[in-house]
Order: sequence, then structure tokens, then C-alpha cells
Amino acid sequence: MPTPPFQLVRRGLGVLPILDAVIVTASGLGKLLDNRKLGYRSGESAKRSIAFAPTKLSPKPTKEISMTSSCARSMAVCPLAGMIAGRSGCKSSTVEAAGNGSATEMSGPPTYNDVYQVRNPRICAKVTSPPSVAQATALVQCSSESDTTGNATPAIWLATDLQVEMGAGRNYIPGTDDRQELDPTAKIYPLRGQGTRWSCGPATSYPAGQNCMKWPAGPGGQGSCWKTSFGDWNCGMTIGSPNWVAKHKGPTTY
Repeated sequence: MPTPPFQLVRRGLGVLPILDAVIVTASGLGKLLDNRKLGYRSGESAKRSIAFAPTKLSPKPTKEISMTSSCARSMAVCPLAGMIAGRSGCKSSTVEAAGNGSATEMSGPPTYNDVYQVRNPRICAKVTSPPSVAQATALVQCSSESDTTGNATPAIWLATDLQVEMGAGRNYIPGTDDRQELDPTAKIYPLRGQGTRWSCGPATSYPAGQNCMKWPAGPGGQGSCWKTSFGDWNCGMTIGSPNWVAKHKGPTTY
């Protein structure tokens, strides 16, 4: 695609929710400590002892962030009662997503790219145990997407319409399962399925709504999920049919 050069659009850390007001009386904090001794969860005790104003994310986040409500309540307590926060064990899903969690923990909502007039490539959180089918689908999507702005042919590559099936775990096979940073002692989970592949150029170089081409979903996609030597899991799968179709408007959703 003949296109003028554009600077790479990168996404850094987004803006975490900021509490507008936190009110804790001395008696309320005492009750909170008593509740901890009685075995209440941090979310329950915080709910009874702390009142804070509604919060909201920045209207233009630069990185997808997801956090559970119980974690947010525990964070409200942390600055005021460090000993309680130290026991809460609260973790943001931008750090990692457990293997038995939901795919919604993998990333936040899509963000829009004005240059290409499509959503930005999806960025997944770490998965530190064998992924579920839903998480494997998200990991395939993340590994299939990229932004090549700055190259001779700048484009955003996206994946949609993903359908993924996961087989039973098997042992590593040398020569077949060679992946970068693969842990050969961990199980390999084979994948099969399909998905649509997209390539979109800068919108100003094409007629409105015609800056993308796509390779429609078709059966026969093959791939796998594997554990890396760093302890997290990756998944990849071939997607898209051999024939491509030009002059399309690109996707804005996952």
C-alpha cells in the first residue's frame, strides 16, 4: 500500500481510578480492624466502614486496564491502614490473569486509532497457568495483531471472528513445537479453528471506508499454546483464508 510515513502509535500505562474522597472515622477504622479479626473479607469490612465517591477512568485510556470491585475497595483502605492492605492480597489483572479466569480479565475495551480509523491491536495480560479456551482465544488474537507504523508499508494488522478449539495437553515434540523461549518440560495444548485477518493502511491514503483488506475466516487453522521459560503462556494459530478482499472499512471491536 503506498502510504506516507506515520509515527508509531504506542500505548503506555493508563490512568487508574482515583478516589475523589475517602472518609474514615477513628471509630470506623477500629470497627474495620475488629472485623478483620472476625474473619470478614476486605470487601465486606470496607463496605461497612468506608464511604467514598464514585470514580471513573480517564476518557481516553492509553492501555486497557481491568480491576475487580473488591480490589478497588481494598485499595481505598490501603493508604489508611497499611497493615490491612498487606493482608488483602489484591492484584490488578493488568499484571496477570489466572488460568481459570475469564477472558474479560485479559484486556480492557478497545481503543481507537485515528490514523487508521480502526481499533488498536489488542494487548493481553500475562496468563501464568494453562489457559482456558476463552483465554486461548484472546491470546491468539493478541499474538496475531500488530502496528507496523514506521515501516516501508505502515499498517495495522488485526484479527476478528475467532473460533478456537483446544485439545488435551501433550508432551513437547522437538522439531514440531519449537517456539521462542518455550519451556520443553511443560505440556503443549494443540489448537484448531478459524478467524478473519485484516490489514489496514492510513485512512488518508484511501477513499473513505476503503483502507482495509481482509482474509475471511475459513476452516483449517492450526496452532498451539505453550509455556515460556519465564512462566507465562502464549498461544498462536494460523487464521484467514488464502483469498483476500480489498476496499473494506476496518473493525473497531474485538
